[in-house]
Amino acid sequence: MSQPPDASDPLSVACERVGRFLYFFSRLEMQLDAAIAKLFKLDAKVAPIVTVNIDFARKLYIVQSAVQYQNENTSKKINTVVDFGEVNEANMDRQVIAHDSFEPDGAEAVQFKRSTARKKLQEVDPRWTKDKFENSYRKLQEHEANLKKMVDEIDADRWVSALFTSPPGLPAHLTQFSDPGWLARISSIDPPSEK
Repeated sequence: MSQPPDASDPLSVACERVGRFLYFFSRLEMQLDAAIAKLFKLDAKVAPIVTVNIDFARKLYIVQSAVQYQNENTSKKINTVVDFGEVNEANMDRQVIAHDSFEPDGAEAVQFKRSTARKKLQEVDPRWTKDKFENSYRKLQEHEANLKKMVDEIDADRWVSALFTSPPGLPAHLTQFSDPGWLARISSIDPPSEK
């Protein structure tokens, strides 16, 4: 195990806190990747081809929707409670930590410099204390553990069969294409004349 950062070096402390947050967050995201791999029955060797190309929020939406679908449409319920809203909030924190510059603020806090430009420029400079970091580590570990339990409860067979079984009928906007003669009718229409 590595040595704890030297408390007399605030930059080392700040870097260790930021790095530890990213470590725990990456472990949480690994559980979303595992859920997606299980949902779609992806081989472990090829699953990263899919999961690395999906951003965190979309992974979360896929897993949350699959859990809801399984709980509403099958007898095998997922009993593990995952607060997907809190997991999304953790992602918002990750965006600050991963994308914003930071400096130590005293011996134990970290000051981030964050600018956003949605409709207008805003500067928000969140300050994270030692307690905020430690609470975040604890919450990330709880979310990771809950997601791991939830992955074990996913009924992949039920999910995949529902996903790839087409429901009776098509949505109204696609019904015209269910008639085999639609292409012939379109092909026989004379193009507009040029004048």
